[in-house]
Amino acid sequence: MVGLFKSVGGPALLIIVSLLTVGCDENNIYRYTAYDNNHDLVVSGWFTLDESDSTSISGEWSFTGDENDTDFGPQIGSGNFIGGRESTAIWINLNPEWADNNVFLQGVQDGNSITGDWIFVGFPGEINRGRFNAVK
Repeated sequence: MVGLFKSVGGPALLIIVSLLTVGCDENNIYRYTAYDNNHDLVVSGWFTLDESDSTSISGEWSFTGDENDTDFGPQIGSGNFIGGRESTAIWINLNPEWADNNVFLQGVQDGNSITGDWIFVGFPGEINRGRFNAVK
């Protein structure tokens, strides 16, 4: 399989990438960056934001960062999220099927951007928090 991708280049590679993204609505993809309390970048990636009604949201996320750093919780990898909105306020649970070790995003949407706090929560309560930005 690796050999196949090594031999594919130029226009053929562009066609493959285009076919893989068919069905993705680029209008709902946000670039995500998360920062610790020292304003250092700790996580980056993307998420989709799908609105099923006026108060419910859901989507997919894929974030990267230092896998050895556990200070920002399970924001590394990918998954599906659920959340809600009220006017411009948005809240997201990145790990909705987990009872512990969760990351929540709480922010405000202003046009094509969402800014707010990420909060790493476990059974003892809040473990850590920082800021995030998400831009279409």
